Amino acid sequence: MLELESQLRRDHALLDAALSTLLDTARPTEDAIIDLRALFMAHVESEAVILRAALTRTQPPPPPFVAFLIAQVTAAHLAQERVLDALFNLRPNTMAWRAEAHRLAGLIREHGDHEEVCVLPALRDQLPAELFGQLAARYDTIRTRALGLVA
Repeated sequence: MLELESQLRRDHALLDAALSTLLDTARPTEDAIIDLRALFMAHVESEAVILRAALTRTQPPPPPFVAFLIAQVTAAHLAQERVLDALFNLRPNTMAWRAEAHRLAGLIREHGDHEEVCVLPALRDQLPAELFGQLAARYDTIRTRALGLVA
């Protein structure tokens, strides 16, 4: 089983690779865009569940700055989802579509960096080690289910 950091890094890399493939393809297919959306939604759902658990299963609750960092993750996901929705509704490979795809790639990279530098170290420092360890298993289970339901 991968550690939580490795799982999140993997998902962000997969999203980045899927976007790069779309941008490098002369005629991206609707299926490729749907696959990107499925990967994105599985990541977002999985991360939301484990972050909620990080806040609610800890006694005493983590300090307020941890809730703030988690709120930033949620806000980043919402911003990414808006761009993904715009991308989904544009004709592939147009200038507007390519601009949105590049914008989404940038948002995903920023999000990954923020999690790696701020969010994950805070969770590791502020959560009981046992709970932090359980988050990785829970993330993997939810992600696998989400991708299985889509496939």
